[in-house]
Amino acid sequence: RAGLRVAYLGLGLDGDQLVQEPWPINPAIIALTATHTSRLRPIASIAQQLRELPAPQPIFAYWGPVFVRNPDLMRKLGGVYLGDDAAIATRHVRQLVERFMERGDGGATVTPVRQRQAR
Repeated sequence: RAGLRVAYLGLGLDGDQLVQEPWPINPAIIALTATHTSRLRPIASIAQQLRELPAPQPIFAYWGPVFVRNPDLMRKLGGVYLGDDAAIATRHVRQLVERFMERGDGGATVTPVRQRQAR
């Protein structure tokens, strides 16, 4: 966990659950991963729903090998690309959290989510 408070929300969480459920945390970052292009539509839907949330919105981030094979996807998704593997993604999340903390949002929780089975 690299010294971060992390909440793993599972594989079967769909976009509506992620955005509309009242969670006991206020995440600074929601990070998703994709290993196959079939996951992109659900991830794009989640990204759009997160952009529609009232402020303060969590940072939308994503990582995974599918983006290395298809770099144009990054422009379509928006958000923050964290890299192509877990180690690089973790380093980038730590940097984002440090910047977030410098802005005075120190109570936030970092919430990486591995998204594979979005409905």
